[in-house]
Amino acid sequence: MTAPFGLVGRVFRHFNRRMRYYLGLSVVSRIFSLNGSKVVADRISVMHQGRIVQNASPVEVYRNPSEKFVAGFIGNPPMNFLPAAAASTGQWTVAGCEFAGPTAQATTIDFAIRPEDVSPAETGIKAVARVVEPLGAHLLVTCDVDGHLFRAVLNSDLAIRAGDVVHLAPQLDRIRWFDQSTTQAIC
Repeated sequence: MTAPFGLVGRVFRHFNRRMRYYLGLSVVSRIFSLNGSKVVADRISVMHQGRIVQNASPVEVYRNPSEKFVAGFIGNPPMNFLPAAAASTGQWTVAGCEFAGPTAQATTIDFAIRPEDVSPAETGIKAVARVVEPLGAHLLVTCDVDGHLFRAVLNSDLAIRAGDVVHLAPQLDRIRWFDQSTTQAIC
């Protein structure tokens, strides 16, 4: 069944839950819209190259992606990725800042953070704003961080213009790490 999106999608989700509650039935839907799947589904499966790479609740997939493909695919704007170099055991240098992270055998891994999980600070990841898009309550700021594209969703009360240098502090419990060779999440 191909599921609808929007208001009709919410009605479909309510109907699906009632079917499960009263009849003990589940409905399997094929949904082409990522946002539609998050509205309609209790669980979603993300496929990549013909295989399921993650099957979990929409929030779990969004917050704890199992591999780099899922992290970059789920969410708009997508998750940011920066290379991280080993500083010491469990410490990683990312764009000149040091963060506690996993104990890994690799000397480089990928640091990942969602655009809404950073905030302006006195110190932090140094970013040069390239494009500033006012979106009502938020600003979508596309930045350059050491030659890498980096997006931040910030409060629209901030006065940021293209060319400004802003330091961004990630919410530490929202940082994710990925193995560069396997692309799998590192816990």
